[in-house]
Amino acid sequence: MVSGQFRVVATASEIPPGACNEYEAGGREIIVANVGGRFYAFSAICSHMDGPLVQGTISDGVITCPWHFSAFRLEDGAVVHGPAAKPIETFAVRVEDGRVLVAIGD
Repeated sequence: MVSGQFRVVATASEIPPGACNEYEAGGREIIVANVGGRFYAFSAICSHMDGPLVQGTISDGVITCPWHFSAFRLEDGAVVHGPAAKPIETFAVRVEDGRVLVAIGD
């Protein structure tokens, strides 16, 4: 998990349970997902062939890339199954006063 300065990326109401949105933060494209009221932040790009994870599906704490179906754990970005061999980057998230903050390194 990447650490760094926490930056406001969204309001919690922008990302209802079961949804995910793509944002730019600290020069990186990231996704913030709300899974049952818990927020996760991770790279917007699949580590296999740069597929758009925002178009993927989330189920049981795992996001699956729409291109070649690599799957990654939201908690830590670990590969659940390939063809991807490398994890995706994940970021610490906290919610304060209805704002979603993500820790992005400089």
